[in-house]
Amino acid sequence: TLFVAMAGFAAKAIFLVGLPLIAVALFAGFAPPFDGYTCLLLGVISVYSPHLCRNLVVGTTFGYDNREPRENVNSKRAVKADKDVLRLVRTLGAAHQNGFEALLVFAVGVLAAKTAGVDSSSLNTTATVWVFLRFVYNLVYPNQGRSM
Repeated sequence: TLFVAMAGFAAKAIFLVGLPLIAVALFAGFAPPFDGYTCLLLGVISVYSPHLCRNLVVGTTFGYDNREPRENVNSKRAVKADKDVLRLVRTLGAAHQNGFEALLVFAVGVLAAKTAGVDSSSLNTTATVWVFLRFVYNLVYPNQGRSM
């Protein structure tokens, strides 16, 4: 249906959110590998991009209720929605929550490495790879088992 196509597009938009940010960073004079602090900012964006797409999918399919936002997926409107859309909404929410868990460890690691005086070249390369892989995760995890 049209809603499933829109939901698939929204999930793909997660990855596309990161690409313009990297392009802006390149235009501003930052070249990969990015600085550790820049990667922290991009990491925060990678955490919230699944949530943004989740809200987009909920808003375009069965509607968003601000009175009880955590119950949108369990609402009567959602029960009538396509099962693929519900699965996508749930996995986008799970990707968002997983992002917080991963970001905490990543941020502590970057800050500890900066404080300890780790070689910036290796730190920046590792942090850039982590950010890239987070955006890839945000694209792959919600779409597992679906044809893209």
